[in-house]
Amino acid sequence: MKNIVFIFRLILLFLPVILFSDFNYRILVSEEQNFVVREAVWNPENIFNIKSGLSADLKLLGETTFKFENFKLKFSDLATMPVETNGNFTNSLLEAYLSLNFYDFYLDAGKKRIVKGKGFLYSPSDFSLNQSFETTQNKDEVLQFKDGLWLTGVGYYSGIGNFSFYYIPDLAISNEAIERYFTKGQDEIYLLSYSHSLDFMDVGVVGAYSGSLKLGSYGSFRLNDNFVFYTDFAFLERVKNYELELKTYPYVGDIYQIKEIELSNRFQFIFGVSFTHNNFGLMIEYFYNGGGFEKSEFDKYQRDLKDTVKNFDKTNPVSIWNVGNSARIIESKGSLSLSQHYGMLRLYSLNLENFELASLVISSLTDFSGRFCNLVYYNIENITLGGEVFVAYGEPYREFMLYGEKWGIGLKAEVVF
Repeated sequence: MKNIVFIFRLILLFLPVILFSDFNYRILVSEEQNFVVREAVWNPENIFNIKSGLSADLKLLGETTFKFENFKLKFSDLATMPVETNGNFTNSLLEAYLSLNFYDFYLDAGKKRIVKGKGFLYSPSDFSLNQSFETTQNKDEVLQFKDGLWLTGVGYYSGIGNFSFYYIPDLAISNEAIERYFTKGQDEIYLLSYSHSLDFMDVGVVGAYSGSLKLGSYGSFRLNDNFVFYTDFAFLERVKNYELELKTYPYVGDIYQIKEIELSNRFQFIFGVSFTHNNFGLMIEYFYNGGGFEKSEFDKYQRDLKDTVKNFDKTNPVSIWNVGNSARIIESKGSLSLSQHYGMLRLYSLNLENFELASLVISSLTDFSGRFCNLVYYNIENITLGGEVFVAYGEPYREFMLYGEKWGIGLKAEVVF
């Protein structure tokens, strides 16, 4: 009885909001199945017990927006149920914010997703999201599942552009249930931005402070209705790089230890061109990553890795230690960070009746390894069916073969209400 009364009170609370606002909602149900083959040279005889195989997730995304004359309320929630016997149900409040407009000023408060930058593969100036997109999918399709940040922000629309400031507080969550069913923690960020758009170009400048200062800028130039050039760059905080250092000890032998190398302030840069014609589009991007290995450093790491794998003996603790340190360097760097130079080419469909097609190639321009992806979706009104396949290519000790995912197939069925 108490539960019924509680639900009735909620209905009475939100009924005026629904009746007197521009009310929109969207419910997305998605079932994804992925089969991935995981294999890498730094995992001889599978000592790290990394498994290939099938994983499946059932996702429920709900979005609700209430629009009034001077303010907007938006809620977005994602529930994920792994379709496995040992999988754990998770839920995340992606967005829940109030946006208030008063003359040329606006105020945002709550949990919101802030997206900056211009790059498709990666946007260096996107200091809040800081997400790479190694996918053939449209960027908006990926972003809808991304978590927002708890924040308070103010902005001003002027004749010379849009100015905004956001404060993102530090949020430390030690309760496992809150992280699993509601929201995750976040670091403190002060975010200041400016953007301005003209008929043929747009520009933006972003500054962020989170223990260190970051400065970035982005922009695009429309040559005509078909050609767009764009760029995105950032000066980032100092980071530590790592290398393997060989030391010989009496009675023990050769041990590879991890040695820290502190870099100067990093610089990252994206330059791209987008071309559209009839029902297809083409994107080409170059990404410079100042925090990656120089070619000589990467060559040294590959030689050291080969040595640890060649001399691997699972009965020898020192040998296991050496291979483990080799793998930790890859883990510490993450995807799209081992090299300094990357290239991307994406060919995709536009406004094809019922079909969405896309192909993507990402390559390290240091060792010319890479990843090739293809996507095919078929849309019937509010139903989407399709799949994606990817394969990593290159010699065994090249960058994209070291990430551990050799090839995979994904299938998706999606319904939107």
